[in-house]
Amino acid sequence: MARLVLLDRDGVLNVDRADYVKHPGELVLLPGAAAAVARLNRAGYAVAVCTNQSPIGRGIFDEAMLARIHEALREGLAREGAKLDAIFHCPDAPGPHSTRRKPAPGMLIEALAMFAADAPATPFVGDSLRDLQAAAAIGCPPWRQACPTSCFPLPSTKISARQLPRCWADATWRHSCVWVRRRRCSACSI
Repeated sequence: MARLVLLDRDGVLNVDRADYVKHPGELVLLPGAAAAVARLNRAGYAVAVCTNQSPIGRGIFDEAMLARIHEALREGLAREGAKLDAIFHCPDAPGPHSTRRKPAPGMLIEALAMFAADAPATPFVGDSLRDLQAAAAIGCPPWRQACPTSCFPLPSTKISARQLPRCWADATWRHSCVWVRRRRCSACSI
């Protein structure tokens, strides 16, 4: 089985914008994100992104522009010695029929299959409730990126304490990477 970490993109790797990241010039990496990915790379983990990209389905930009944005993301990470092994995206606009758009777990399932990874050993780092729901649906440990620039903070009333380890709401990149490397949470000792 491959060692894999799955990440959301906006609000985890880069600043989340209410009006979307529409071109490479709007992509701003979050402080510490590239260093965290580089630490995962050095620890022998494959790192893949699973990101909803509804602006494609909404007609705001196309697949070619998304490819340019993702190239800028890869270049920004590479400047700090980090790399992504894969990027999965769902272009669907919000609606009830998508099996890939988070909170549905379709993209995560595709990533697990591509890397022959085991869901319980594959954390998913996200910044929204829908990220955590997608991970929980297939048994991936969900970790919340506590990002002050995220446009979509986790509503604490939507999910019970029994569904999430107590440390998830306080997860940071440093915290997540410590857990991944040591296979336990140093903040709450689980």
